[in-house]
Amino acid sequence: MSPLRLNGTTSGYTELSAPATAGSNTLTLPTGNGTNGQYLQTNGSGVLSWATVAGSQWTTTGSNIYYTTGSVGVGTTSPGAKFHSIGGTTSGGVDTAAIFTGGVLNAIGSGARIYLSGAPGYETTRGAYIEGVFDTATNAHSLRFATNASSSDPVEQMRIKNDGVILMGSTGNTGVERLEVTETNYSSNGYCILTKTTGSGTKYHIRFLQAGSVVGSITSNGSATAYNTSSDYRLKENVVPLTGAADRVNQLQVHRFNFITDPDKTVDGFIAHEAQAVVPECVTGTKDEVDDDGNPVYQGIDQSKLVPLLTAALQEALAEIENLKASNAALETSIAALEVTP
Repeated sequence: MSPLRLNGTTSGYTELSAPATAGSNTLTLPTGNGTNGQYLQTNGSGVLSWATVAGSQWTTTGSNIYYTTGSVGVGTTSPGAKFHSIGGTTSGGVDTAAIFTGGVLNAIGSGARIYLSGAPGYETTRGAYIEGVFDTATNAHSLRFATNASSSDPVEQMRIKNDGVILMGSTGNTGVERLEVTETNYSSNGYCILTKTTGSGTKYHIRFLQAGSVVGSITSNGSATAYNTSSDYRLKENVVPLTGAADRVNQLQVHRFNFITDPDKTVDGFIAHEAQAVVPECVTGTKDEVDDDGNPVYQGIDQSKLVPLLTAALQEALAEIENLKASNAALETSIAALEVTP
């Protein structure tokens, strides 16, 4: 048997040598009371095991740690990844995980995956995974989340890009939006986003802030939904009546048209830049605007911003109608007086 050799305190080495014969070589570490506790073992297959000991037998489950061919297994003698863990059975099932490190350094798509599964043996085939991916095109990493359906392989469902953009159901975006949700696997009555509230009274679903101040919200009260924009009097100054509304309303050009993408549906509406000339705040964007690549940046319209002008014009019309009714009543009275005069 080869010797155990210990050298001095300032140099040299400690050597533990095993017999040059086939089979397992074991270093047993006793517990505090001298009984078998755990041991370090190498077997004929080159697997290094750190195992617990029950009586005189080493266990094959639980806290055992195995090292083989550059991989570490916890609870498994055949790790299928750089780190592969299989937990014990619990009331909720079996906890399993597998970690795969990246491929070629600096290669596009290289990264590391953490597979998570509720059943041992399915970590990489049916388990969901989290992946960090490096892309030399941007010299940055993205974090990706994949799940699976039934027996299919995991499919990416969400991605967090290096610039903080979050994508759901999509793997790319225009670089403008911070959150993109794409409906891909749902029926015709599916939702891209669903918010829920409980209880009674008005509840906020979404609040919009600009420079730290609330400028709008979407609320519900159990029977209806409200789309709110800031309107508190304490936010306003130089408040005066709106006059000349009827003349401005007459300048609005109302059309019948269809959108190019929906040729069979004709609707009523406005052309954005035409309405913008009358009510600038109802339109977003600039006529004929394009981005740096020459792609159109289309204008949009918020038709609710036309309501104040339409209301003022209606009030002017109603006031004129009342004046005409009063004049007509006075004229009828005068005519009646002439008819009874002898």
